Amino acid sequence: MESTPYETLMAAFLETPEMADWEEFVAAARRQLESGADTVTVPAAFLRCVIDDIATSPLMFAAVQDDWNRHCDAHGHPEFKKEGDGEDGGEPF
Repeated sequence: MESTPYETLMAAFLETPEMADWEEFVAAARRQLESGADTVTVPAAFLRCVIDDIATSPLMFAAVQDDWNRHCDAHGHPEFKKEGDGEDGGEPF
C-alpha cells in the first residue's frame, strides 16, 4: 500500500536531527524516571530550542490542560475548557 502525502511528510520529519534530539531526550528522561530519579537531566541544546514554548504555552501539555479544565469547572466557566491533545488540538506523534 502506498503512503499518503501526510505519512510521507511525517516519516521525513521524524528523521530530522531535531526529532532525533527529541527522541533521545524522551528516552533518557523515561529511563531516569523509571530508575526512581527525582530530577531528570535535560540537554541544554535541546532546552534552548523548546524553553520559550514551554514557558509561554503550558496548555500544550495534557496534564496541565486537564488541570485547567478542572479549574474551569470549579470556577463555573466550562466554556473556557480546552479540548484535544494540547492547545491546538493537533495530532500526537
